[in-house]
Amino acid sequence: MGTVQARASRSGTFKNALQAHDSTALAAILAPDVVFHSPVLARLKFVGADEVLRVFGALFDGIRDDEYTAIFRGDHNAEIVQGRASAEGRSVDVMFLLTFGDNDLIRDIRVLVRPLAGLGAVTSLIATRLAATRGPGWATTARILTSPVKAITGVVDVIAPKLVTRTS
Repeated sequence: MGTVQARASRSGTFKNALQAHDSTALAAILAPDVVFHSPVLARLKFVGADEVLRVFGALFDGIRDDEYTAIFRGDHNAEIVQGRASAEGRSVDVMFLLTFGDNDLIRDIRVLVRPLAGLGAVTSLIATRLAATRGPGWATTARILTSPVKAITGVVDVIAPKLVTRTS
C-alpha cells in the first residue's frame, strides 16, 4: 500500500469510527498512550486509550446528527477530520486534530468546537456523562457546574452579534 493510500485509510478509519459511533474500531487505531486534550480546559488531558475511549463513549452517547465531511492532511503525522453535529439541541462544528505515530496509531487528539454556544453544550454533555461514571452525586455536581456555562454561552450567542455588527 502506498504512503498516500495508507494515510487516507488511517484518517478514513477514524472518520468512519466517529460516524458509526464505533468504539471498537476507534480503539484499534489509538496508541496505548494516546492523549486527548480537552477543548475547554487547558490543564485537562485524558491519557491512555481506555480514558480516551471513555470520552468518546460519552460523546457517542450524547451527540446527534453527526456527520464527518472532510479530511485535511498536513505533514506526514498530522491530519484533521471535520464535521457537524447536534449536542443538547445546539448545532456544533467540530475539528479533530490528529497526530499519528510512526506506527500509524493516533497518539494525540485535540478538538476544536464552535460556536461558543455549541462548546457550552458539548461541555455540559461530556462532563455530565463522564461524571456519572463515578456516581449519581458526581453527575449532579457536573450538571450544576456546567449549567451556567451552557446558559451563558447560549445568551452570548444571541446578544454578541447585536453588539458587534452594524445595522442600517
